[in-house]
Amino acid sequence: MLRRSRFILVAALNGKWEMDATCDSFNGFAHQVIVRNGDIVSGNVNFGEDILSLIGGIDSVGNVEIYGNGHWVLGKFLRKVQDWRAGVAKGTLEVGGEATCEGFWDLKKLG
Repeated sequence: MLRRSRFILVAALNGKWEMDATCDSFNGFAHQVIVRNGDIVSGNVNFGEDILSLIGGIDSVGNVEIYGNGHWVLGKFLRKVQDWRAGVAKGTLEVGGEATCEGFWDLKKLG
């Protein structure tokens, strides 16, 4: 029963999400991050001069691990689902490559 309830929780996150990210003086956003069964199946964060393609996902206990790969930088988005019902996750951001910074992000389910 526990295994089934964890799958139901992750499946409840299916759909379109939007992300806002702030890293020092850089701001990023994504309007269509698609989550399916805990996996990020598509999504791009427009981060100033670079666009980061997202991969990663959310596990059955709400841990978020997403990586963004751009032309100039790599981003690591980590933390936890804050509200399963409302579809809200927040966490920390580390960017490395041609530019480096640390910051925060939030992910909100649409509709």
